Amino acid sequence: MKRRTFLTGSALVSVPSVEQLLQWLQRVNQGQIVAKRLIAVPEPGSERREIAAVDANGTSVVSDHEDLLAESAGSITTAAATELRTQYRELRFQVTVSHHETSLGRPTDGEPVEYETSRVLYSGMDIGDHATFQTSLLDEDSLVSLSCLTEDKSSLRQRCRVGIENPTED
Repeated sequence: MKRRTFLTGSALVSVPSVEQLLQWLQRVNQGQIVAKRLIAVPEPGSERREIAAVDANGTSVVSDHEDLLAESAGSITTAAATELRTQYRELRFQVTVSHHETSLGRPTDGEPVEYETSRVLYSGMDIGDHATFQTSLLDEDSLVSLSCLTEDKSSLRQRCRVGIENPTED
């Protein structure tokens, strides 16, 4: 086979690969927020404790913290977080996302994925919202930023105005 024929054939074979690569590069994490949980870790080595949970069925808060969180378990204020940190060594804010069909991070089994996030992002997302988001390069289970947040899937884009200030604030 002549070298020129080989190079031409190789270039034609790689064209679909370049197109596939570009399509892959345009894929983003997108999904619907289906649940939120506030988890506390009392002491090193002790079991985690679910303080609050929010999903489509409603909200549950442990009785110790009903006065503090009953009205706002899905949106934790700085003051409430500060109060809780006096009682617990660590707080973890978790959101569960049901990935859209074309989402980059969609598991093969299609099951929702739970991500740890900041207090501000946790508080800024509501159950039923649709989001385009980024995960940490070091920890794929950590949701670190939002590119778009909307109430309905049809309005979701790769990028849009999110309206959450200081998203990494604790």
